[in-house]
Amino acid sequence: MQRSVLFSFCFAGLMLAPAAHAQTQMACTASAPTPTTMRSSGLTELAGDLILTCRGGTPVTAGAFPVVNISIFFNAAVSSRVTVPASGASPALTEAVLIVDTPASVDQKPCLTPAACLNTDNIFQGRYDSFNSLSWLNIPVNPPGPNADRILRIRNIRMNATSIPSGGGPALAFVSISGAQVSSTLTNPQQTLGTVRTGVSYEIRSATDGALTGPLSLTACNAYNVDLASNAAAGAYNTAGGRTMIVKFTEGFANAFKRRNLGTTVAEPQIAFSQDNPIGFYNTESGFNNVTFPVVNGWNRVGVGDSGTILRAVFTNIPAGARVYVGSRELATGSTLDGAGVPTTKARLTSTPGAPFTALAADNQIDGGLKLVPPSGEVSWEVLETDVNNGEAVSFAVVIAYGNNPQPAANTISTSGGFGPQSSAATATTADSIPRYLGLTGPIPMVSLNVCRTTLLFQFITNQAGFDTGVSVSNTSRDTLTTSPQTGRCTATFFPTPFNATTQAQFPVLSSPTLAGGEQWTFTVSGARVGFQGYMMVGCDFQFAHGYAFISDFGSKNLAQGYQALVIPDRARLADPMTTAGAGSGEQLIH
Repeated sequence: MQRSVLFSFCFAGLMLAPAAHAQTQMACTASAPTPTTMRSSGLTELAGDLILTCRGGTPVTAGAFPVVNISIFFNAAVSSRVTVPASGASPALTEAVLIVDTPASVDQKPCLTPAACLNTDNIFQGRYDSFNSLSWLNIPVNPPGPNADRILRIRNIRMNATSIPSGGGPALAFVSISGAQVSSTLTNPQQTLGTVRTGVSYEIRSATDGALTGPLSLTACNAYNVDLASNAAAGAYNTAGGRTMIVKFTEGFANAFKRRNLGTTVAEPQIAFSQDNPIGFYNTESGFNNVTFPVVNGWNRVGVGDSGTILRAVFTNIPAGARVYVGSRELATGSTLDGAGVPTTKARLTSTPGAPFTALAADNQIDGGLKLVPPSGEVSWEVLETDVNNGEAVSFAVVIAYGNNPQPAANTISTSGGFGPQSSAATATTADSIPRYLGLTGPIPMVSLNVCRTTLLFQFITNQAGFDTGVSVSNTSRDTLTTSPQTGRCTATFFPTPFNATTQAQFPVLSSPTLAGGEQWTFTVSGARVGFQGYMMVGCDFQFAHGYAFISDFGSKNLAQGYQALVIPDRARLADPMTTAGAGSGEQLIH
């Protein structure tokens, strides 16, 4: 009888053994409930959280927790910050973290010894295994039992969005989990952590936010904002010119512009707040971070963005003698406004794009403060405040300045713009800025500085056979027709008869003094180029030049004749000299 009872218990134990084994296995399901929208030019875009919800197993009440291993592969490069570089066989550690359950800030215990994490640790750094994979190995996880859930939440995943189609292409994660106490069969192992869309558009607009169909045309001989051309600290627009145009950045979707962290404001641009709620969604360039974490293994850098969104503009082909200024802060004109008429996006010039904000002081107080664009042509504004719930645009003043004595060279100033800083670091690194981007819009032709020039043809002048020629060139830009007076010099080129290298060398070019509007340049051939006979062309660096020649024998005793010089059309803009010139070409006579 005792043997039968014993057998029965043994049999029952064997029958129950599989069930007891099943209780030691956690079963997990993957999800990504908060996918983000990623900017298509972004190299370090924050992805949505990846969550593993696990149930089952036998809770451990004493001794070491069983460990799990998690591996994730992505369809684009991982760019989460490396906090500990790879060393030997040990891969790099990153800011991407696995958080067990939802510990409050004071209860968060980062693992400081990755080779032997403790039961009490509840936040773990991801290993950077390859350009598109992360892993967490030997992570102690206490099974919750059959009637509870253990949440394994992975945050601070950053991805290079530039390789994903920008029309809504998905950022995908493929996750697996293993361990002695967890089922290797993971439900829903593929998850979408985000979609990629164009983050910003960049355009030039008129000074009042009107559409421009091409570059603004300015004439180099008409001084424009001349005070600013010589003095960056000028007090006002008090000469011809004013605000030239605006550059405008428009979000491709709501919250494409982001502050550095939750505490960033115009008043406190460098403040660092913790973003330590494991389930919080902050709409900033920083991810999950806790300012109390130690420097060990770079925990103090986990989740910390280096700056808010940087709006970058580059100006090229600025000719010598011309300056470009930009506004140091946003304008109401062209920007999205709140109910009080105040721009919802607030951004300021920074001298440290890609690093914590450092204000770049304006040179003056015009238009809220203008700053001279440096020789590099590059300027950056950092977003310090923004409306995360609505699409926004923000604009900045652009001012061109130049004098006309001397004139700047003719050129077309162009601009490119978008997010910054620009970088080629496409994967996870230790030192490169977060955020960082690849690709700008442009170059966009912005301002065409047109040369002011009149070419005069004197068909015949002479200082031979007892004759001489008097020449007069007048700058008639000062008139009764409200023309802006122009200033410039003239150069006379002589074409002797017969024309060859020897005769041409005998009669070099002749330059005038600077002629203001209403002034004349006069000379005689005998006094300037003795013995010359032929024709002469005079080029003047202003419009509305006119010439007159008077040929006579010495003393005008017997023979004399005068004529007006022909005005030759500007062939750079008018190929056919028989065609009437368009606006801006100056006057002309048929030739």
